[in-house]
Amino acid sequence: MSVEEPIATKNRINSVSILMPTHNRDWLLKKSLDSLTRIDVPSHITLELIVTANACTDSTLSLLADYQNKFPYILKYFHEIEPGANLARNRCLQEAEGEIIAMVDDDIQFDKGWLLGIVEAFENFSVDIVGGRVLLLWEAIEPPHWLNHQLEILLSAYDLGNELVSIDLPGPLTANLAFRRYVYEKLGLMHTSVQNKKIKIHRGDEIEYLIQAKKADFKAIYVPKALGYHWMHPNRINSDFFKFAGLGFGKSRAYVKEKLTIFNTSRSLIGFSYLSLRYAFAMMLAKQGKNESAYLYNLYLCMVGVGGLQGTFDRLFNSTTS
Repeated sequence: MSVEEPIATKNRINSVSILMPTHNRDWLLKKSLDSLTRIDVPSHITLELIVTANACTDSTLSLLADYQNKFPYILKYFHEIEPGANLARNRCLQEAEGEIIAMVDDDIQFDKGWLLGIVEAFENFSVDIVGGRVLLLWEAIEPPHWLNHQLEILLSAYDLGNELVSIDLPGPLTANLAFRRYVYEKLGLMHTSVQNKKIKIHRGDEIEYLIQAKKADFKAIYVPKALGYHWMHPNRINSDFFKFAGLGFGKSRAYVKEKLTIFNTSRSLIGFSYLSLRYAFAMMLAKQGKNESAYLYNLYLCMVGVGGLQGTFDRLFNSTTS
């Protein structure tokens, strides 16, 4: 992270598109939609919300139809039958008309000043991408005793403090991310090779988009006023979550490599092997020392290595991705 001051400018924003993929969480989607009805919207802003129901089999579509009649701003919704978060995000991107594109998750509840934070940042600073603050919302369960800052990050928190600062990409979370339309026009649609019928949705597949943004020299800032609360599900508060989250992230790192060569395949195998062995040892030490926080963190990193190895071998021998 850089703490350099962003360059001040003045650029009036007139329209914002909020993009939200969702999958079989109608009850949680409702909380998110309700919070969006309470945000402050500048009078000069045309606001649209675009929701893509991704292979939904619950009552998501009927919920959206109901909200379309009472939502205070433009609400468009679509049904993407093929599973994959980025497939749903891409449908949203293709339908978006705003100058600013705000990409959010369906388990985020929005602070009243969330949109103001985004609009003010783009109007007042010469930046391309805004990363909003994400705090964990402990509504359904109490925070566990082992929770620390490292584990909060793995649970999808993004909190760099109370000051607006420049940040390095791919830092922000797509749970609460906004960018100027020309970023999308430059980068195109999001990577989807991680997601198909054989491969479950993995963590980190969307990071590739921000890696490409960095390569294109786009600039980003962290905006604490653009605050969202990430609803914590009880099934995340256990070792299985960190195990499979790490495994999925490691696999996604292997799947998104554009092309396998002898050099980068060898480097991947060596790097992922080192990662898995190093943190397996650290995990055992933490368990012996009864340090649950360290155990869970090292479990996650060990499984990133294991997942990376699995993903690399999948690509070498099974041709599961493009």
